[in-house]
Amino acid sequence: MKGKLLFIFCNCVMICFAQKQQPLEPAILEVQYSFSMQLDTLTRNQQREDLTILRIGKRISQFFNYNRFYGDSLATDPEGKKLWGQLMVQAIRQRNYDSMPGSKTKGDYLYKNYPDGKVTTTDQLLVDFFRYEEDYVPQAWQMTDSVKQILDYSCQKAECYFRGRHWTVWFTPDIPISEGPWKFNGLPGLILEAYDAHKDYHYMAVGMRQTYLTPVTFYNFDEKKFIETDRITFLRSARKLRESNDPNRDMEAATGIDLSDGKPSIPRERKTNYEFIERDYR
Repeated sequence: MKGKLLFIFCNCVMICFAQKQQPLEPAILEVQYSFSMQLDTLTRNQQREDLTILRIGKRISQFFNYNRFYGDSLATDPEGKKLWGQLMVQAIRQRNYDSMPGSKTKGDYLYKNYPDGKVTTTDQLLVDFFRYEEDYVPQAWQMTDSVKQILDYSCQKAECYFRGRHWTVWFTPDIPISEGPWKFNGLPGLILEAYDAHKDYHYMAVGMRQTYLTPVTFYNFDEKKFIETDRITFLRSARKLRESNDPNRDMEAATGIDLSDGKPSIPRERKTNYEFIERDYR
């Protein structure tokens, strides 16, 4: 294969359990994507980046933030847990949340066609873990004649409108796998780049490999109960939490860590400039 080798709160209806690591099926391809997003979609001066992984099997694929994966692995490893705890407490006490180990962008775990015909997402709000499903369907793509090269592959341009954003993607028919980063699928080739109209969200393939692959695996590192919800409810809850004018009190209530140092909490202005990748929840 051509290309570079680089390795680089909520209403609930039920509770479910998951093992710490549950292999689902062997992987046939793994693609690494650089992922960037704007934390302020008005000024566009607060860009964050992470490495993300698309792991593809014959029936199921998974997509996740590698830095979130690393942080979760560290937090649940007997040798790494102490260091993880020290870093977390230090970041919270200094109110320097960007220094927390883990994701700097999106930190959800996504599984396509698991279960059959569904996309399953697991995510976290404060100290609670959530899981929701949605139908696994392709986007309504419009093909174009534009072409360009990515990782030495000839790519064709396609566009769609998906959940409040206009997306442009570049896919390669040279890899005839109808897959892509995040929730994208349904094109006659692997998607190597995807971005919305303002590039508030941007995925770019930076490498791939076909050998020595980790199986497509369902992760629940904390082995905690997932709260079952739905996508819209989860996003509305996440928005409510983000717009809180007293995030330190929210964090204290969730973690039990005193952040006041004997001083009254200073409310912040509501931070609403950031918009989620999906905008159809309002």
